[in-house]
Amino acid sequence: MTTSNTFTTLAFDDLLVEALGRIGIRSDQINNDHIAEAVRSVRLMLTAWASEGFKQYQLQLYTPTLVANQPQLSLANGFTFPTGTQQIFSSIIIVPGAGTQTYAVPMIRIARYDYEQIPDKANPGRPDRFFWDTFGNDVTKRYMQLWPVPDQAYSLRIWCIVRSQDMGGLTNTADIGEEWQDAFAAGLAMRLAEKYAPDRFAEKQQLFSAAYTVAKWGERERGPSRFRVDHRTRESSR
Repeated sequence: MTTSNTFTTLAFDDLLVEALGRIGIRSDQINNDHIAEAVRSVRLMLTAWASEGFKQYQLQLYTPTLVANQPQLSLANGFTFPTGTQQIFSSIIIVPGAGTQTYAVPMIRIARYDYEQIPDKANPGRPDRFFWDTFGNDVTKRYMQLWPVPDQAYSLRIWCIVRSQDMGGLTNTADIGEEWQDAFAAGLAMRLAEKYAPDRFAEKQQLFSAAYTVAKWGERERGPSRFRVDHRTRESSR
């Protein structure tokens, strides 16, 4: 016997049929109301997932080059973060060394309170910290504030946490990692059970919780963990 040598990712219509089947609604019973309810439920579900912590599939790399005397990375200043960037996971600045040698130096993320306490915000130098401003609900207007102000052009490696794309049409693939497909189907089944099969809601809630835990552990980082406590600020930097 041989293997298939294929790796299939289920489209939304397959996941919808799977979710409805889990609450007793057969594929030949699905109507437009079921589809509209599912699309809305998926949007709310993915938003809730983002609030519970970022997922690996949400990370996108952005590699801008800083401009001397320009302290802010924003769309208004010509810096285009990946579409839907919500938060910054990490940022590394590339520092020139001798000859062609360079050094990758981690930057420290600070909170709004920390940034406001800096007495000389116009101080030039190599930026070693940043503040990500999430003020407002328009993600295109969020920006990365640097300090010190760049004294020359530097390269950055920024891992951005982006929001999941809307589901869109039935033939689209869900904007999730492969490990999350069962949790997606289980979560959608739970939300649809609340509307169409309330007697099954508690059961589907337990099954979703189990599937979500498995997916979360399945996509976790495999490297060693380090914990650092920073007592300098009174507020969380998220």
